[in-house]
Amino acid sequence: MSDVQKHIEELRRLLELYNLQYYRDDNPSVPDSEYDRLMNELKKLEAEHPEFYDANSPTQRVGGAVSEGFTKIVHQRNMLSLGNGYNYEDLKQFEDRIISEVGPVEYIVELKIDFKEELDIRGEVYMPRSVFRKLNEERESRGEALFANPRNAAAGSIRQLDSRIAASRGLEAYWYHLPGAEAFVRTHEEALELLEKQGFRVNPLRRKCRNIDEVWAFIQEMAQKRPDLPYDIDGMVIKVNDLAKQQQLGYTVKYPKWAIAYKFPAEEVVTKVVDIFCTVGRTGKVTPNARFIPVEIAQTNVEFATLHNEDYIKAKDIRVNDSVVVHKAGDIIPEVVKVIMERRPENSEGYIFPKTCPVCGMPLHRFEDEADTYCINSECPARVVESIAHFASRDAMNIDGLGEKKVEMFHKAGLLNRVEDIFELKYSRDEIMQLDKMGSKSFDNLVNAIEE
Repeated sequence: MSDVQKHIEELRRLLELYNLQYYRDDNPSVPDSEYDRLMNELKKLEAEHPEFYDANSPTQRVGGAVSEGFTKIVHQRNMLSLGNGYNYEDLKQFEDRIISEVGPVEYIVELKIDFKEELDIRGEVYMPRSVFRKLNEERESRGEALFANPRNAAAGSIRQLDSRIAASRGLEAYWYHLPGAEAFVRTHEEALELLEKQGFRVNPLRRKCRNIDEVWAFIQEMAQKRPDLPYDIDGMVIKVNDLAKQQQLGYTVKYPKWAIAYKFPAEEVVTKVVDIFCTVGRTGKVTPNARFIPVEIAQTNVEFATLHNEDYIKAKDIRVNDSVVVHKAGDIIPEVVKVIMERRPENSEGYIFPKTCPVCGMPLHRFEDEADTYCINSECPARVVESIAHFASRDAMNIDGLGEKKVEMFHKAGLLNRVEDIFELKYSRDEIMQLDKMGSKSFDNLVNAIEE
C-alpha cells in the first residue's frame, strides 16, 4: 500500500470516528473546523487519486447515526448535508457556478444554528443559552457531568427515549425548509411565510439578497451581532430563492447545488504542543505555559496559552507533542480545552513540574492547600524584573518607555535592582546609551517620562 493510500485510509478512519462521536455520542473530540479540514483534505486526495475511490468513504455519504430504541422512518425526500464556504471567495465561486447554470438569482440568507395530508417540514432544534446555563447548574448541583455546549445538550436531550425528559429540557426550534413547496408557492421566501401562517416558528433574522455582495454584507452584520443572540450559531445558510431554479440546479450525492453554508472563523482549533515552559511573576508565582504550532483563532494568530498550575496540567494530562483543542476563553485569553488522546504519540511521557526555579535555580515551594507553586527567593531576577515592571506599568506609575523588556535589559546591566533605582537612572546616561537601541533621544524621553 502506497503512502498516499495509507494517508487516505487514515483520514477515512478518523472521519468515521468523529462522525460517531458527533452524531451518535454527542461528544465530539475535535471542533468542527478540524473535521472540515480533514474532510477537505480527503476530498482533495480522492480527486487527485481516483484509483482509490470507495463508495463507503465519508466524502460519499451524509454522516449520521440512529439511536437504538427509536422507530425508524423513511423520508419522502433525501436528507442531505450542505457544502461549506469559509470566506467571500468561496461564496463568489458558489454564485459563479449558479449563474453559469441558471443565470442571475436572488438569495435568502438565514442563521445556521448548529443542528396523505402529510407535511414534510425540516428545521433545527436548539437549546437557548439561558436554558443551557440553568441545565448545567442543576447538573452540577446533583454531581452529574456537565454538557460541553448547547449543541451537545440539545442533541443529547432529543436522543432521550423518555420523551418527558426531552420535554423538560426547554428546547426550541426554528423551521427553515418545506420540501415540495413548489406545489404551493414560487420562492423559498414565500415558503417560509407559508410556514409562519401555519403557526411554525420561522427565524425572523433572514434577508433577501440580490447578489453575493449583499449576502456578504448581511454575513458581516450578523457576525457583529452574534455574541448577543440568545442561541449559538456557527454560520449562515445561503439559498437560491427561486424554487424553479433550485430544481434546475439539482443535487450532488450529498449536497443541494442551490445552497451553501458559510462558516464563521473557527473559535476552536487543533494544534500541537511543541513545548511546556515556566515563567516567574513578581510575587514568585511559577506559571507553566504551552507553546504550540501557531494557529488562527477568531481571526488572530495564537502561539501560547497559560496552563495555570501543576494540577491543571495533571487534570488534562497535557504533554509535549500532544495534539490539543485550543480556544479563546471569553474571546480573549487562549486556553487548552482538551487533549485529542487518539493522536498521542506512542512514546509520549507525562510532564514533570520543575522542582527548582527556572530563572534563579532555587528550590520551589508549594504551600499547603494551594494549587500554585512559588519561588520564594526575593532576589530572583524574574521577581525583581516583574516587580519593577509592575511599578512602572500603566495601572501604577505609568512610566512611558519602561516596559518589561527595557526593565530586564537595565537589570542585566546592573542598573535596576529595586524600585528606587528607577529614579537614579538619570545619572547613568553613559552606561544606558551603550545598551541596545538606547540613543540620546531615547534616554532623554525615558528620563522625562520618569520625572513626569
